Amino acid sequence: MFNKKTLKRNLVEMKNKDLINFLKKEFPPEQNYATLNTKIQVIKSLSHNDLSAELQG
Repeated sequence: MFNKKTLKRNLVEMKNKDLINFLKKEFPPEQNYATLNTKIQVIKSLSHNDLSAELQG
């Protein structure tokens, strides 16, 4: 399930390779627009501080 909580946890806990595989799985090229847009909104809901803190881990 792709949601804000899962995304934040994966940014912190996953190794780079695992994170890339997770993102590839969640954003396949054949994904429909509505699903893709929902996932993009989840990413946009993260604040700059959330992303910075999570990626610096």
